[in-house]
Amino acid sequence: MNDTSTNEIASASSAVHYTLWQLVRYMLGLGTWGFGGPVALVGYMYRDLVERRQWISEGDYKEGMALAQLMPGPPGGPARQSISAMCTTA
Repeated sequence: MNDTSTNEIASASSAVHYTLWQLVRYMLGLGTWGFGGPVALVGYMYRDLVERRQWISEGDYKEGMALAQLMPGPPGGPARQSISAMCTTA
């Protein structure tokens, strides 16, 4: 019985709380209206996606940022790409 309740909790916590359209709309708005350069955009994404909307966990966000830092260029664009990819596969 403990295994069943653990699986139910895991599946409930991994449930997606957003649609693909909401994610696309957020990223388009961030790219259009975001101000302050790549470092500021990364901070906005953390504030919006992890703290306010709780679309992704802090661990997933940090993993996405680690992947973004491996890519060439400023961190804002690759961070959006890696975090969006992680959100759509969840």
